[in-house]
Amino acid sequence: MIPLRVFLSCKQYALDMNKRNLYSNSWMKIFFFLLFLLIFLWSCEEKITGEFNPNIPPETFIFVQSEDTLNFTQSVQTIYWDGRDPDGFVTGFYYTFEENPQPQDWIFTTERSETFPLVITGQDTIYTFQVKAVDNLGAEDPTPARQLFPIVNSAPEISWAAGSVIPDTTFTVASFSWVASDPDGDSTIASIEYSLDDTSNWVSLPGDKRSLTLREADGITEGDHALYLRAVDIAGAKSNMLRMPENPSQFWYAKSPRGRYLLIDDYAVESSISGFPDAYYQGLLDSLLALTGDDYSYWNIEEEFPSSATQFTETLKLFDRIIWYTDIITQTDEHFIAAQIAIPEFRQQGGKLIYTVQFNTG
Repeated sequence: MIPLRVFLSCKQYALDMNKRNLYSNSWMKIFFFLLFLLIFLWSCEEKITGEFNPNIPPETFIFVQSEDTLNFTQSVQTIYWDGRDPDGFVTGFYYTFEENPQPQDWIFTTERSETFPLVITGQDTIYTFQVKAVDNLGAEDPTPARQLFPIVNSAPEISWAAGSVIPDTTFTVASFSWVASDPDGDSTIASIEYSLDDTSNWVSLPGDKRSLTLREADGITEGDHALYLRAVDIAGAKSNMLRMPENPSQFWYAKSPRGRYLLIDDYAVESSISGFPDAYYQGLLDSLLALTGDDYSYWNIEEEFPSSATQFTETLKLFDRIIWYTDIITQTDEHFIAAQIAIPEFRQQGGKLIYTVQFNTG
C-alpha cells in the first residue's frame, strides 16, 4: 500500500505545480498588457510637431495641345489626355465640350482617350474641349486642360451606281440608283434632292435614300427628259450635281403605253432563217386586236433593255397583257434572270403573259 500513496502524492504535486505556472503566465500577460497601455497613453500626450502639408491637386494636359486654335479638321476626332499628381495618384478624369461648364456638364471617365463624333451645326464650327484630372483624395485640377478644335464641314459626295445608265428610250417610268457618302460620316447627309428636266424645282428625299422610281404622275410624261441629283448635309453643304443622261446635251425619251398589250421583242437577229419573228408577232397582234379595237406597244429589249431590274419590272406593270418571245438563250442570260424577278410581280397584280423561249442545253 505504501507505493500507491507515494504515486498519488507525486501526481497531486504535479497538478499543483501546473496551476501555479498557469496563474503565473496569466499575471505576466496582464502585466505586459498594462505596461503597453501605459506607454501608449503616455505617447499620445506627445504633440505632433512640424507643418501640415495639404493635398496638392493633380495637373492635366492634352496631347497635341496648343495655345492657339488648331487647324480646321474633320468632325470625327480622337483626343488623348493624361494627368499627374505630386502627392498621390490620378483616379480618373472629367471632360466637357461646354465653354462655360456647369457641374452637371462634366462627364467622368477613367479612360485617357476617346473618339468623339462632333456634330456640325454650321458651315464651320469651333468646339472647346476641357478635361481635368481627379486624385485619390477627390481633389480636381482647378485649371483644366483646354483646347479649341475647329471643325470644317466637308461637302457630301454622290455618284451614279454601277449599271444605272438609263436607255435612250423608256416608257413612262424611270428608275435611278446612286452612291452617296460624306467625309464627316454618312449620317450627316440630311437629304437627297432631285429635279426633273431643270434645276428650278428640287424635291427632297430622306438622306439614306439610294434609289428612286418616277412614273407618269411624277412627271415622266411622253417626251424628252433629264434628271438632276445632289446630296445635302446637315450644315446645308451640297454635293456635286449629277445628271442623267450624263451628257449635258442629251435627253432620254419617254413614250406613253399604247393600249393594254405589250409585245416584247427579245430576238437578237431578224432573218429568213429565224422566220422573221418580229413581222410574225406584230402581224398577228395587228389582225387580232383590230377585231376588238385594242392597241399594243412594241418594246425591243435587245436595244432598250434597262440596267435597272426595278425599272424593267415597273415597266411591265404598265400593261395588262404581255407577249414575250425570245431566241435561243442560256440560264445565265440577263434577260432571263430579269424575267424571273419581274414576271412573278407582274402576275401578282393580275397581269397575263405568254412567254416563248428556247433554251440552249448544249
